[in-house]
Amino acid sequence: MRTRRSLRLPGFSTALAVALAFGLVACGGGDDTGTADTPQADAPAATEPAPDGAPEPAGGDAVLVQGFRFQPPELTVAVGTTVTWTNEDDIRHTATSGTPGAPDGMFAVSLDAKGSTGSFTFAEAGTYAYYCEVHESMRGTVVVSG
Repeated sequence: MRTRRSLRLPGFSTALAVALAFGLVACGGGDDTGTADTPQADAPAATEPAPDGAPEPAGGDAVLVQGFRFQPPELTVAVGTTVTWTNEDDIRHTATSGTPGAPDGMFAVSLDAKGSTGSFTFAEAGTYAYYCEVHESMRGTVVVSG
């Protein structure tokens, strides 16, 4: 009768456990405050349409936050419109008025998790730039016509 022998590599299971633990820590699970995540190289450009099967904004007053981009990147609405941002990513984002390093304080929408939403009502005509405080390469514009 044959018996099975298992191959034992000294320190292998410890090294594997350490590598897995490091991978989990490096991939997230914590607060993204102060990080400068960048979109992955294969992420579509901000001007491309959403991929097939991706959720589309509910109407002319909605912006999806998906794939480290705002969709649409430029939204045109009438004075008095409430714009709603919806986070479709598994990571925290914001929609903060102004530009990186120069927020203007008009609005700051926090989108803490997938499915979270936030809104702002535009009362005056103008062009309003906004960005994600966590991922400053994410930028969008709301054009309000009166």
